[in-house]
Amino acid sequence: MKRDRFLISILIGIFILVAAALTLFFIHKSKQGYVSEDSPAGVFHNYILAIDQEDYERAYRYLADLPHKPTYEMFLERFPLGWPYMDYGQGVEIGKTTIYDEQATVELNIIYDSGDPFDNGYQSNDKAHLIRQSGVWKIKDMTWGYWRWDWYHKP
Repeated sequence: MKRDRFLISILIGIFILVAAALTLFFIHKSKQGYVSEDSPAGVFHNYILAIDQEDYERAYRYLADLPHKPTYEMFLERFPLGWPYMDYGQGVEIGKTTIYDEQATVELNIIYDSGDPFDNGYQSNDKAHLIRQSGVWKIKDMTWGYWRWDWYHKP
């Protein structure tokens, strides 16, 4: 009888700890905000955040106005429901920015979640290229998930 009470006490304690952990996780889940757009890294940060928050109109405004720019409808086709990059917990760390005249390169570290709790996933390095148009930084190219290879190419 004493053993049963002890076991029940342990189970109740575990349940309370799990409930508290989940509550803290959902209450303190960090919400990133938009940053100043006066730097290439700030523009890129806001572009990724806008896509992650499904604010596609804002994200589209960060694209450079160059020949063969995708239409807004073409832009939306890149982010269908169930888009794999969002489902697998992809994250982006913004690295060093190099500015030369009216162009800039932002180094990126892309973090992929494997979906397996026993695997750390993997990372890859990439770059985003921006240009300054009318005093505002705009994204003209990058080569990974938040972009399509055929944007800005002749149809």
